[in-house]
Amino acid sequence: MTHKSFSWQRVRYIAVGMGLAVLLATVVPLIWLHGRNAWREWQTQRIDPLPATNEEQAAIVTMILTTAKFGPPPPPPLPPKPGTTESATAFKEDATKEAASETAFPVLFVVEPLAHCDSKAVNLDTSGCAGFKEVLVSPVLKDVPLRLRRELIALGQNERPPLRLEISGKIAHPIRANDVAAVFKGDAGWSEFYRRWPSTAGYVQMTRAALSEDRQHALIYVSTSCGGLCGWGNLYYLDRAAAGWSVRKKVGIWIS
Repeated sequence: MTHKSFSWQRVRYIAVGMGLAVLLATVVPLIWLHGRNAWREWQTQRIDPLPATNEEQAAIVTMILTTAKFGPPPPPPLPPKPGTTESATAFKEDATKEAASETAFPVLFVVEPLAHCDSKAVNLDTSGCAGFKEVLVSPVLKDVPLRLRRELIALGQNERPPLRLEISGKIAHPIRANDVAAVFKGDAGWSEFYRRWPSTAGYVQMTRAALSEDRQHALIYVSTSCGGLCGWGNLYYLDRAAAGWSVRKKVGIWIS
């Protein structure tokens, strides 16, 4: 009977292999854990956003209010009260003509910049920024710098003073946020809104715009509400030129 000779070299190979396996089993999880912690730290680090000045904000807001389309025409007027001589048919005919016209109805512009995140939210933790996860992960925003998106969210954590805006009454009427909120404290809701502000197309809110370091680009969030199932929220990525601000990209965040 023939016996194979004992090989110390084979033992060494086995020992080295087992040692490498133990090393990998120990080191790889540590590297992964360190990387995860570093990623979370990067996510939660505070940044210093560059907000638009009052003059820049007014120019941006005016451009958007002038060029954007806000809501449909107002709802038709309420039917006449019993005992009056007004005709319900006439009301319907007038409403139909008004809805079919191309008249641009002004909106109410809320002068306080919209604070869309609660004060405890951090830049990339969108749990306190309802609806803003899309701002960070949407592939259609790949040409919008991530830092600018983060700065827009950071700006949304802070309350800003009301904006003084001079604009044509045919386009918008400035209003305070408290005045709009007071309408919806009762049960009448939008009926009361349009009773107080007839011939308008709802109200518009905007965040403070976040600017790039060279102040040649801006990102702003705009939302409009014009009824129970009427409204939208858009992001506007803007370019600055000698003639003023222009829209490079508009991205819808929500619509109803």
